[in-house]
Amino acid sequence: MYRWNQILIASHKSFFICFGIFGNIHLVFIILSTPSFRSKSSYLQCIQSTAHIFCIMNSFIDVYLMITDTEILRETCFHIIVPNIFCYCVQSSIMVFILLDILFIVMFPIAHRNFSDWKYVTAMAMIPFLWGGFIVIWGFQGEDYSSLHLCSSFMALQRPIRKVLAPVTVASNTLSLLIFLILILVFKKKGQTSTESYKIMRHLKVSAALFIFSNYFSAFAINFVILLGYSGEDLSNIIGNISMSSMFSYSHTFYTIIWRSADYRKRFIGLYCKSVSPQNTFFVHSPGKNRAASDF
Repeated sequence: MYRWNQILIASHKSFFICFGIFGNIHLVFIILSTPSFRSKSSYLQCIQSTAHIFCIMNSFIDVYLMITDTEILRETCFHIIVPNIFCYCVQSSIMVFILLDILFIVMFPIAHRNFSDWKYVTAMAMIPFLWGGFIVIWGFQGEDYSSLHLCSSFMALQRPIRKVLAPVTVASNTLSLLIFLILILVFKKKGQTSTESYKIMRHLKVSAALFIFSNYFSAFAINFVILLGYSGEDLSNIIGNISMSSMFSYSHTFYTIIWRSADYRKRFIGLYCKSVSPQNTFFVHSPGKNRAASDF
């Protein structure tokens, strides 16, 4: 790997380590510490944001490897980042359920409201957790002592596992994109008679665009190069450069929320400026984000 490319990868990963961990920790804290923000949707967001924190923390190893120009054994890498691999699988698949949750709110509002929060969240998070556990257990079944330039979730896994994880991740993201489109169409139809629904539809378009250019692009690109048979240093180079899109997808949620929601923004500012506090409002939750109804 060229030295300039190592420095580039280390630089953007270092930025997103600070940017992403700061945002995700604040988002989880704000939701859990503010009673009016707690809901089934926001608890699902907390799970995803916590998984994002672990995915970002994985980059500490990559930054070290890039700066020192050293390598790590695949077996050693895997054992170090087992929690990160589990969280990678969780965060990629739980997006489907966050979007399904919004669809349930729209289609079955009374049934959604009557479900117990913790039973509902447990049921929605079950498949992502089982999927993450399956990949981790499978990863323990074999040994591979080849050297790696990067210690990422994909690079730490052996080729047969990568060939399963990559297409499943793309399929999960494609399903998420389809649900995005369904939600946009639903709110577009409602928007013909409701200004509120029209605003929601516009914000869903922005969320879908962010999703395509971060989560979907990185998953599709990684799957494509794995299917082409890339491995070793070539795969490390490609994944290292694609990782900017992945790191953005792990990091942007908090900043998107405080940009669009006045109440979350006030709550965040209120953490450091006690004179500012959020109003008590009813919250509508959208893909991976929580927003006040007045902010749509």
